[in-house]
Amino acid sequence: MPLRIAHLTDSISNNGVTRVLLTLTEAMASQGDEIILLIFRQPENQPLADQFNCSIQTLDLKADRSLPKFLRSKWDVLQSVESDSLALDTWATENSIDFVFIHGRPILRFYKAQAAHAVVAHNTKSKMFLPGFGSPRRALVRSRVRKIYSSQPVVTVSEGIRQDFINQFGVPGQQIETIYNPIDINKIRQLATEQASGIPEKPYFVAAGSAVRVKRYDILIRAFARCDVDADLVILGQGSRINEYRKLARRLGISDRLHLPGYVLNPYPFFRQALALVVSSDYEGLPTGILEALVCGTPVVSTDCPSGPGEILQGDLARYLVPVRDVNALAKAMNVVAAHPYCYPEPLLEKFAPSGVAHAYQEFARRYI
Repeated sequence: MPLRIAHLTDSISNNGVTRVLLTLTEAMASQGDEIILLIFRQPENQPLADQFNCSIQTLDLKADRSLPKFLRSKWDVLQSVESDSLALDTWATENSIDFVFIHGRPILRFYKAQAAHAVVAHNTKSKMFLPGFGSPRRALVRSRVRKIYSSQPVVTVSEGIRQDFINQFGVPGQQIETIYNPIDINKIRQLATEQASGIPEKPYFVAAGSAVRVKRYDILIRAFARCDVDADLVILGQGSRINEYRKLARRLGISDRLHLPGYVLNPYPFFRQALALVVSSDYEGLPTGILEALVCGTPVVSTDCPSGPGEILQGDLARYLVPVRDVNALAKAMNVVAAHPYCYPEPLLEKFAPSGVAHAYQEFARRYI
């Protein structure tokens, strides 16, 4: 019997989670279930919202008393967890929802919900929550994360995230299942053939994602400056650090070779024509951009960060993984991939097929209804 399933996220944003949900909701709906995308903030990217084929509804959180952004921490939303969880329960009952998948950080405000649900973890939580804390505070955070994530079943988008929950926080492994993100191969390859403005005329490397610290585009720019390849660098994304990257490029004498077009709704033409996609992150979950570039026929160089890249670039392709924050190693790998590009084996993409991923989510929900 078809299910009514909701996917809850905070908003529709310029991030990988939204792109994953775009593919996942379409695949699940195509298999007969009724899918609703539930958000509690207005879409930050309306053109991307317009691409969703499922119903999009807004959860009214009257008790949303979040502090101003400059005072906010990851944990402030716990002040209204009781009322937020009740709001989700009420909405799920009124809409006859069979199961709710809560994606990412919103679990902090909904973990006491009684509606049948699971959390989907898209990032390595120990890297998000633990750095910078002394021993007493780290112990407190570990205890809080273990309490929150042990109270419901968990989907992780990579095996590395699953092991992080088990090893760093003591979350029981039997309630955690890894389901890889879906990649719509045919759609991506079709979109990659579209015309796009802003693509450099000369060869270029490309990176994609929000311009935030964890992406470490400062490391990428320094590595690019040491790279021997006569090429440009394109970084697709926007964020608070863009001006910092422009200043760094000027200091390194490469400002005329750095392109910062901002967020691009269709990045795939940029991927398809690039020498390589370069990932310089301190940590990831399952980097959607890596899979999308490989689908476009573009090789990838990445830091061997937790988690995800090492689960994609395996065997002989592990030579294109470099230590985190190692500028020289990243520059060397960029030289190698430009001289010896590779093709990712098509059979390895099968585990990311939307139909299989959608089925895994459906079966997961049925087990916990």
